[in-house]
Amino acid sequence: MTNEQSVLRKERRTHAEIQQIVSEFESSGLNRSQFCRCQGLTFGVLNRYLRRLAAAYGGGATSDGRVAVELAGKKLAAERTDGCDFQAAI
Repeated sequence: MTNEQSVLRKERRTHAEIQQIVSEFESSGLNRSQFCRCQGLTFGVLNRYLRRLAAAYGGGATSDGRVAVELAGKKLAAERTDGCDFQAAI
């Protein structure tokens, strides 16, 4: 095989480069499609990077992008003792 026949291979991005790309995406304010067009990335590559970093840093997102949350400082209706949060001013 000569040099002309060899297949060009892209080098893999380092973890730091992946973090930089994800950070730029998150701060860009663009949606995924727009960001990928501007950066010359495929949609799948960006999604893979986002999933990798979420898994590496314990991101609580599910596979469909939803995140579990817990409300703090509010009691559920079943936990309220007076039955109402409304107080009339007299």
